[in-house]
Amino acid sequence: MTPINLVELALDPAETDEVLGAMRAVLERGWFVLGPEVRSFEEELATAGQVAEAVGVASGTDALTLGLLGLGIGPGDEVIVPAFTAFPTAVAVLQAGATPVLADVRADQPHLAPDAALAQVTDRTRAVILVHLYGIAADVVPWLDTLGPRSIHLIEDCAQAQGAVLPDGRPVGSAGAFGALSFYPTKNLAGLGDGGALVTSDTALAQEVRAWRSHGERAVRYRHELPARNSRLDDLQAAALRIRLAALPARVERARAISERYAAGLDGLLPYAAHGSSGAPHLAVVRCPDPESLIAHLAAHEIASGRHYPYPLDVQPALSELATSPTPNAHDWASSCVSLPLHRRLSEDDVDRVVAAVGSWAGP
Repeated sequence: MTPINLVELALDPAETDEVLGAMRAVLERGWFVLGPEVRSFEEELATAGQVAEAVGVASGTDALTLGLLGLGIGPGDEVIVPAFTAFPTAVAVLQAGATPVLADVRADQPHLAPDAALAQVTDRTRAVILVHLYGIAADVVPWLDTLGPRSIHLIEDCAQAQGAVLPDGRPVGSAGAFGALSFYPTKNLAGLGDGGALVTSDTALAQEVRAWRSHGERAVRYRHELPARNSRLDDLQAAALRIRLAALPARVERARAISERYAAGLDGLLPYAAHGSSGAPHLAVVRCPDPESLIAHLAAHEIASGRHYPYPLDVQPALSELATSPTPNAHDWASSCVSLPLHRRLSEDDVDRVVAAVGSWAGP
């Protein structure tokens, strides 16, 4: 029996040749940091995301952190984040010097719950981070309508959702103050290492983030106006990302087809976090009462699986002091989630095999 992997990161031969050719051009040019490849990638990324600006940085975490700093958010400020998300969402707030405030997610979707988030708003709240978890696009319009009159920024964490479309038709990342993207190798737009970007239509914010990513230089070289870090995207990464950005729509369509097949096959067996026609599937997640038992059962059938994420943020040792209110839905998601294989090399027969294995565990 051929094993089915959770992810497949190796490049296909044709893509390998194309990426090597693009990288060879960078090597021959000899400009490796914030050069023409980065500028071209930023322009193409902004166009694809229907925003005015894209700023390449070292990681998705840095995209969040530098975006917060660019908005002037720091010590004394609070930023509301979902209690069920990847760890870096909250850490980025801490790195900006602000305080993350954990709020519960919805019971039916892994998205921040409006009532829980609004209950945490104080006069120190400067922003809310809405995470499009698993590649499922959350509806931003009610958030904008609610937060706008309060002068609270809406930030979109799109690390798992590049290529997804909001319910109103806009790309994710284009509606809030900014969107944060990750190019970690498992992400929808996958780099060959770490990388990220901030996308926004706020030109002033983009310019400020460019200073925060490069030692605080705003206009004059070697004149440092901000106590900033080095968080720059390099040209070798940008060269590969330009190629993969062009292929992203086709990859998203393929992932949607796989997710739709999972949704149909798992119906009546276990709850599945469906992506719908507007999502950009990053993780295919089912919920069950005993995740470790299901994972062991799948492994016996040579099917890899995972947990995203087994611990809500309010029990993470580094964040446990931040817990200020109950987050039962976040705990329910964390205690029940299992990620199934999802990658471009999955065949329909592979998906059916995974579904059959899940069904043999779940019973009639």
